[in-house]
Order: sequence, then C-alpha cells, then structure tokens
Amino acid sequence: MVKRTIHWRAGHVVYAPKEEGGLGFRPFHTFNMALLAKQAWRILTNKDTLWVKVLKSIYFPNSDFLNGKKGSKASWIWSSLCEEKSWMGQGLIRVIGNGKSTRIFHDPWRFDRAGPLLQFDWNENATVDSWIDEVSREWKFDLLANFLSQHDLKQVAAIPIGPDSLDDFCAWRFTEQGSFTVKSAFTHFHNSTRQSQVQAEDFSEVSKKRWKWLWSLSIPPKLKFFIWKVTRGALASKENLFATKCTASKSCPICDCSSESIFHCLFTCPHVAEGWNQEWPSLPRPAPLSSVLVWLDSLRQRYPISSIQKIIFLMWQTWKARNEKIFRGTPPWPPATITKAASDHLQWTTCPRIHPIGSPSTQPTPPPEHSSPPPGTHDFEVHCDGSFFDDSQKAAYGVVVSNSHGQVCDGKAESVHCFSPIEAEALALLEGSRLAASLTTPCLVKSDCLQLVHAIDWHPRTWPWRAAARLGLIKLILDSNPQIKIQHIGRKFNSKANWVARSCANSQLPSQ
Repeated sequence: MVKRTIHWRAGHVVYAPKEEGGLGFRPFHTFNMALLAKQAWRILTNKDTLWVKVLKSIYFPNSDFLNGKKGSKASWIWSSLCEEKSWMGQGLIRVIGNGKSTRIFHDPWRFDRAGPLLQFDWNENATVDSWIDEVSREWKFDLLANFLSQHDLKQVAAIPIGPDSLDDFCAWRFTEQGSFTVKSAFTHFHNSTRQSQVQAEDFSEVSKKRWKWLWSLSIPPKLKFFIWKVTRGALASKENLFATKCTASKSCPICDCSSESIFHCLFTCPHVAEGWNQEWPSLPRPAPLSSVLVWLDSLRQRYPISSIQKIIFLMWQTWKARNEKIFRGTPPWPPATITKAASDHLQWTTCPRIHPIGSPSTQPTPPPEHSSPPPGTHDFEVHCDGSFFDDSQKAAYGVVVSNSHGQVCDGKAESVHCFSPIEAEALALLEGSRLAASLTTPCLVKSDCLQLVHAIDWHPRTWPWRAAARLGLIKLILDSNPQIKIQHIGRKFNSKANWVARSCANSQLPSQ
C-alpha cells in the first residue's frame, strides 16, 4: 500500500523554472517526448541504417517520415513515433545549399518560422533551386516579386544560399550547431505545453531577479529550498495542516495563544521574537502578508551578504527548534537557537569548497587575445565584423582593409536583414574574404568570431546551421585562393571594423 502524502503546491508550480518561482522539475511525459524525439531525429538523419529502412518499407514506402501515415494496424513503436511528428516539425529546418532537395511547399526552410511556405499557384513539387539563379547564386527577385508579398520577399531574401557543391541538409533550429539534443527538445516542448498558471508577478523581471538571486546565494541547498517553501506557503505549519484537514487545531504548539501561520512560527511567536530581538534588535520584520523573498531582497540594500546568510540560518534553526518541540518535546531556548545558527553559518563559510571537474573555477586560464602580427607578414590585412540588433533584426557588416603599414586603404559596409548575430558575422567574414580575393596578393582576413574561424575546418554538417551556406562559400574562396588566410583576433583589436558595422547598422554611415 502506497502512503499518500500532501501535495503542497500544484504541478505547474514545481515544473516552472527556478527564476519563475518553481523548482525546475521535469515532467515525465514531456521528458519522454524529448527522448522519443531523438529516435525520430535518427530516422530523418540516418536513412541508410537497417532499422530505418525496415520502418520505411512498412509504414512510408512512398513518402518521407514526416508525411507518413499512422495506418490502422500500426505497431506501438510506430504509433509512438507518429505522435512526435507534429512536435518535430516545430524544430526542423532545411538549410539551403544548392536547393535541389528541398521542396518549396512541403519542407520547412524559412529561417523566420517553422513550417513550409504557404501554397500558391506554382508547381507543387518544385524545389528551391528553381528560385535560384545558377550563375550568380542569388535569388531570382524579378520572378519572386510577382507572387510573394513584400514581407515574404524580405524574409526569403535574408536566407543565404550555399554553393552548388553543398547539399541541402536537415538541422535542428533550437541548437546553434543544428544537431538534435534531448535538452533542447525538452526545453522547447516544456515551454510550449507549460500552462500559464503561475502568479502574474512571477513573470515580472523584478521577481525573476529576486528568484535568481535566491538560488545564487552561497548557502546550503536545503536552506534555499526552505526559503522557497516559506515564500510559496508550502511549509507544514499548523495553519496549513489545519487547512488540509491533517490536524484538529491550528494553534501554535509553543505559545498556544495564536494561529500558527508561517509568519507566526518564524517571526512573531513570543519565544521566537525574543531570539530575533536579542540577535537583530534593529532588523525590520517582514509584513504579515508580504513575501519573505521580497523582504530578504530589500535587506540586501542595507546589509552585506554575510548578514543575509546569518538571517536565513537563524530562520532555519528557528524552524528546527519548533519541530524539536513538537516531535521530541524539547522546549525552544532562544540563546541556543542563536548559537546553533551562528555555528552552522561559521562552518559553512569556512569549510573548503570542492569544485567539480569542468566548473569555471577548475578551467585553465584562457590564453590572451591575439594582437596583430608584426607588419610585413602579409601585404594586406582585412578586418571584418558584424553587428546585429535583436529587437529590430537590423544588422550590418563592416570590412576594413589595411596595408602592411597599418594604413586603411579600402573597406566596405552594408545594412542587411538577418535573424541572428552569427549570420551577420558570417556575412562579414564572407565579404571580407571576397574583398581579399579581389586583391590577388597575400592577405590575412581577421574576425573576432572564434566559432566561425574554427568552423571553417569542420565538416559541413557540423557547421552552425545559420551560417552553413556562407561558410560553404568562404570555403570555396579559400580553396581557390591559397594566399588568403583567416585568423581570429580579440574584439579589442577589431575596433575599426566593429565601429564601421555598428555605425552602418544605426544608419550613421552610407551603405556601401
């Protein structure tokens, strides 16, 4: 027989993120959906494996996985995978390389939203390459302007086109590299299904900052959880037990003269108040109906963090002394409670910390940012940088060319429409490489985006999916121009290109 316990808070509260007043628990159903989605991803990306071929021959011989039907006699495995297709569609995107294997109206290939393009009067099975000029590798804007709205035309124009040698591939839009992870799938599924039942103030930025501050405090985890229970009203006080019909009386077991609310047992009970007055005589007490978290947050404006820690330790020992009275009959003695709280705080602050492997404190010190190489190493240096404003999706790139003496001799800047910072950085690196190729002399192209500089040597399927098409073009330029080298530099050494890009994005420079 399973013993039933009290559910102090609803599931949607404990499932909420910690910064929204929850505990960050993972719902089993949603987590299982994320694990199952991993198998669906393998069907999409490992089509040559035996088990995928078996499923295809049985359930979708004439279509792909996403368009396959469940059927009337589906196995349990196939039925489960079919439940994932609608969820998977929200995270899938086809990255355009040559555009030959991506269908315009059936595949999700637009960066700005999930799902395919809406149907209109065009060949239903047409592929994206029919909208791409084979010579210039640009969109056929004259053709698209006849049937796309201005908004759709702008969004399509912002999608980069890769070289003809780069095949289209499927990516997961919720990770930078485009590879599927259970964590990213769970986060997306959970945010999509989580009901908005948490109190309105929990969604305010002020409240989020308070919760983040609580969970970041250097106190034992059990004390953080204790403050969470106090703030959420989930502490087993007599008043709360009486409300759940678990006790016959809600009077305080210590003073026996008041209803034992959480506020009463921690602050206003005569035996408790005596201890607070001895240790913290000038400390303002929280209001009876106010949040303890709000009270603690207000105290940090007047007291150091060490004092906040001592207050929390004293609250914890006050609660333990109350429980000693109930379960062991030991009457509370304020001086002993104060002494134990101070002792616990001292032990906590003086004990040595053991940091797990991989934590920031155990990471080696990163090497210093590179400075520019000595003059004369290359005939020209091309500094490039991208600028992106998330709120407006305004972006720009800046390219500055300097000779071996450090004198600026050429450059380029342009305002563009992008969906992420890495797209702007990739476009800047591409334009810098093109400008370097036009010089036909040894050039060093410099970028402060370490991820892109490293990604050039990776396999195309491991490139950041938002930058994959432009990385393919950069790779072609480097292969045909061996005199061009690409190097990462620190941001502070790329100030000229950064200033040009930001000024252009803010319309303080003429485009081009």
